[in-house]
Amino acid sequence: MGKTVISENRRFEWDEEKNEINCKKHGFGFEEITDVFDDPYFLVRYDKNHSVDEERWNGIGCINGMLVLVTTFTERERIRIISAQRADNDLKEVYYDYIKKING
Repeated sequence: MGKTVISENRRFEWDEEKNEINCKKHGFGFEEITDVFDDPYFLVRYDKNHSVDEERWNGIGCINGMLVLVTTFTERERIRIISAQRADNDLKEVYYDYIKKING
């Protein structure tokens, strides 16, 4: 594991090597998507498929008109971002169905 970076607002942390890989693979870094957690419709679900060694959570939210799926680990002082990518069509449907359900 590489260097741990702490976000400017100190709410988040991540491994810088994973961040660089994420930038190359998905076109954006972790610092760029931290506001997704402030989306009033941010939807969080337990990631049972990837929670073998640690509990991981998947969140779906909108930032600057883009829907993002972010995987996190939360058993620390800060939220640790593991990965972030654009939401696929199935996740977009889940997100928009969730909003419809909430708003009636």
